[in-house]
Amino acid sequence: MIVANMATYPPREDAMLAAVRSLAAQVDVLNIVLNEYREVPAELGVFPNVNPIIPEQDTKDTGKYLPRVGDDDIVFTVDDDIGFPADYVARTLEQYHGLGAGPLMAGYHGTLYRPARYLRSDFLRRLIGYQPDYIVNSRRFIPFGDALRDATVVDELGTGVSVMRGRDIPPFDYVRDAHLFIDVRVALWCHQKGIARVCLPREAGWLRPVSHPEGIWQDFTLTNPPQVAREIRQYAFRASGRGRRYDPRSASASLPES
Repeated sequence: MIVANMATYPPREDAMLAAVRSLAAQVDVLNIVLNEYREVPAELGVFPNVNPIIPEQDTKDTGKYLPRVGDDDIVFTVDDDIGFPADYVARTLEQYHGLGAGPLMAGYHGTLYRPARYLRSDFLRRLIGYQPDYIVNSRRFIPFGDALRDATVVDELGTGVSVMRGRDIPPFDYVRDAHLFIDVRVALWCHQKGIARVCLPREAGWLRPVSHPEGIWQDFTLTNPPQVAREIRQYAFRASGRGRRYDPRSASASLPES
């Protein structure tokens, strides 16, 4: 069964409904966790395969992992602030299955961690007041709105545009306290379980962001919470294959063509 999981809350209702209109016809079941809602929006009633869930407590962005799924399900985790094309699921499944049968998570928003070369100088570290846990400057993004030619091994995937098998998904109890850093917590789970993370090819603009006034990057990520940095360091800067093309024949990474 093809399942999609989304978490939302009332200020994003218009964007959520737009995403539902696109995605509901592409999957067998679309679970929507309705944080802060007292009743299910009437507009969702026209979609017979939409399963609305009002949680007992606000799950925020971790709610994408609240619905129970089967081990053999293919599960898309999706955000409510992205414009999904009509071929999103079919195209993603074609690429996902082409990656091989091993445990893996695939998606369209990738993060790589690369230590900045200038930070290897002790003099410059002292000069700029370098803090070992400040990991933000080591990030390199592969944004979902940009083009990507080859399937690429990454350290971390954005959970708003990702897919994996039900048997590989972390349980909700594992992620429930990871509000605002759900991508980090899921990447840590994948690292601990030996699940590859692969960013999928696409052309620029195939996926579109929907703007919202709140911003996790400015309000949270740049503050570099130490506990989040510590989680990232458990899986970042470790594997030589990161940033290279994924090779499904050997389930390893090879250098991309120039």
